[in-house]
Amino acid sequence: RKSGFEVIHIENASQDEFYDSLTKLKNKIKMYGTRTDVLFYYAGHASQVDGINYLNPVDTVVTSENQLEVRSVNMNRVFEILDEARGGVKIAILDACRNNPFSVSIRSSKPGLAQMLAPRGTFIAFSTGPGQTAIDGSFDGYGIYTGSLIQAMQKENITIEEVFKETRKLVVDKTSGNQVPWDSSSLITDFYFI
Repeated sequence: RKSGFEVIHIENASQDEFYDSLTKLKNKIKMYGTRTDVLFYYAGHASQVDGINYLNPVDTVVTSENQLEVRSVNMNRVFEILDEARGGVKIAILDACRNNPFSVSIRSSKPGLAQMLAPRGTFIAFSTGPGQTAIDGSFDGYGIYTGSLIQAMQKENITIEEVFKETRKLVVDKTSGNQVPWDSSSLITDFYFI
């Protein structure tokens, strides 16, 4: 909000609530126009199967990997909505690189999230590197990554790349080098939070 974003906040979302929020986001993009800047932030459980990342709402229960597509949220669907803002900066922040809660029932799953290529004009930030898991802990009342990101975002007149480099430094320091945030960017313009 301090950066001028209108916020659609949803906490402990079921799959239906998650999809309802994505529909609201899509409608907001249409209302503001294709040149608007859009940010999607997700903190929670996620799964990776065959290089596809799934965000798991609180009511996700699966016993086989083919159920993820219908009971979870494919991150590619989120990108489709973000891409509605064709001329704006699109930012996706995923604090979701923890152990897959379904790894026992999904044999082909891997730890952490798969690397994703950023669609044109998109910045994707991960709380840790591809295939890695985040360390549990807290910083300023949040998880280590989110607390570090909030601190880095408070700095004025630094680009988005500098914000996430500062976030990376803070997380590496607080985890003694055991967690290294990752990002992927195809931005072609500068972006500043403040």
